[in-house]
This record gives sequence, C-alpha cells and structure tokens, in this order.
Amino acid sequence: MTPLTPRQDEVLQTIARFWKMGRPPTTGELLHDLGLASASGLTEPLRKLQGKGFIEVVGGVRGRQRRINLTGKGRAQTGFGIPVLGEIPAGPLQEAIQNAKEWLSDVGTLLKWHQSDFLLRVKGDSMTGAGILPGDYVQLRHGVQVRSGEIVAAQLCDEGSGQVEATLKYLDFEEGSPTMRLRAANPAYPDREVEAACVTVAGVFRGLVRVG
Repeated sequence: MTPLTPRQDEVLQTIARFWKMGRPPTTGELLHDLGLASASGLTEPLRKLQGKGFIEVVGGVRGRQRRINLTGKGRAQTGFGIPVLGEIPAGPLQEAIQNAKEWLSDVGTLLKWHQSDFLLRVKGDSMTGAGILPGDYVQLRHGVQVRSGEIVAAQLCDEGSGQVEATLKYLDFEEGSPTMRLRAANPAYPDREVEAACVTVAGVFRGLVRVG
C-alpha cells in the first residue's frame, strides 16, 4: 500500500466510517468529526488521498455538492468488507484486490476476517465433497503459512507457454520435495502432481459464504 501520513489516514478512516453506514460523508460531517474549523483544512489531505488513489472526489464546482467516493484501494486500506474476485488473478493479487468491482460488506458478523482476506466465487464442482458448491463464495487468506492438506487457491505457471492457471484444491506436500499434489474433493477429478516451483498460493481457505 502507498504510505499515508497520520493525518491522511485519519481523514481516510473518517470517510470510510460513513461509507460503512451506507453513504458518503458531507463536508460538514467531516469538518465536525475531524475538528476542523473550515473546509480549507480538508483541501490538502483530500488532494493527497485522491492523488494516491484512495478516494475519488466528484463535484464541488458550479454549486454542485462535493461527493467523496472510496476507491477499491481505499476500501482495502480501511478494511471495508471483503473484495470478491470472480477468478484468481494471474497478476499481482494486491492489485486485483484494489481494483475489485464487488465487495461484500455485510459478512463481518458471519466470518472472522482479516484485511488480507478476499472472496473467490466458485466455478465448477471439483470441491463438492468438501461442501464447496458452484456459486459459493470461499474466504481465502493471503500471506499465511500453508500446511499440507489445506484447501488453497493456487496459481500454476506453465513454463512453456508462460500462461498461469488458477485452481481451488487441497494442496499436499512434503518439505523439501520438488513436487506437490493438487487434490480435488470429487472423485471425477484425478489428483495432479506438479512442480513445487511452479505453484504460488494466492490464499488459504478460511471460510465459506452461501448466498440464497
């Protein structure tokens, strides 16, 4: 994340509090909560936050009221719900999270989630034996140590083509072994043995949300 000064972070967190209530803040509300006497005190931190990609300021000219939107990057910085990725990205995960178009902000009471978590919408039936069905959202945690036998979202590189394949499977391995095994929870899908050097774990399974 782009570093913020303490004042910039305070302003961003204040903006986020209103968005978590379902609406953007008014200038008057920000001034009150931040202890500022005039709107001029907001100009510089808002300009910096917008320049760093955390907010988008709309309006504020020709009599139009200023609206302050949180970007995906701002949502990630302030722990605003969990980003939903339609598929595991082939590129940098943090960039994908910051640019996520869908966020679930009402799952905090259902899941214990961290700022590094994201949700993946499940496609296919390879994990039905683990109770993970097509259309479910699986909660995945990035940056934690993986233990053999856990369900992970893995990225597999193909050294020949340079393409990246993404999959949700059990990951079995032994420390120091040059290979790993990807194991489905559906007998219709055979196990796959892959080179350990070609496996990147995007996230480790931590929970599930079923909608509908």
